[in-house]
Amino acid sequence: MRPWILLGLLLFPALAQGDGRYLVGRILALEAQRDVALVEVEGGRLEALLPV
Repeated sequence: MRPWILLGLLLFPALAQGDGRYLVGRILALEAQRDVALVEVEGGRLEALLPV
């Protein structure tokens, strides 16, 4: 069931913290082994923690 949850995360915007504030971006890739997602935001790309 966990892969379905991770796949569902691709449909929603993601929050990533950068420069002391939260940025809304789009999930580009998921790394389940590290529980992070690569998120594209206006200033580049950041890693966001996945909820476990």
